[in-house]
Amino acid sequence: MSHRLLKRRYRILTRVGEGGMGVVYKAEDLLYKNRLVAVKEMNPGGLPPEVAETFEQEASLLARLSHPRLPGMHDYFYEAGCRYLVMDFIEGESLEQYLERVPGGPLPLKETLTIGMKLCDVLH
Repeated sequence: MSHRLLKRRYRILTRVGEGGMGVVYKAEDLLYKNRLVAVKEMNPGGLPPEVAETFEQEASLLARLSHPRLPGMHDYFYEAGCRYLVMDFIEGESLEQYLERVPGGPLPLKETLTIGMKLCDVLH
């Protein structure tokens, strides 16, 4: 998969994660001086049709949002039987990854509140 080219523009560099609807890759956008982007791929094989609809709703929603704590969306396309969403690549780890590596169970209250306030800011 590494260095595969999508839409004659996005060069896949590495796989960074996966979820219920597909896989996320770190890629470079060759059109914009090798800017790093995240490419979310949804392969519909074996998934119910409503999953594709959910993916398209996500693309539509992200295209309308603008917030410093959310990745910007750059592109949405369909190629070789898969749907793709292209957004800002944000270096780091997910909250799930962070919680897995933090020893001792639940986070301290102060840290939990800090994370919760950041989430509330985005939702507001």
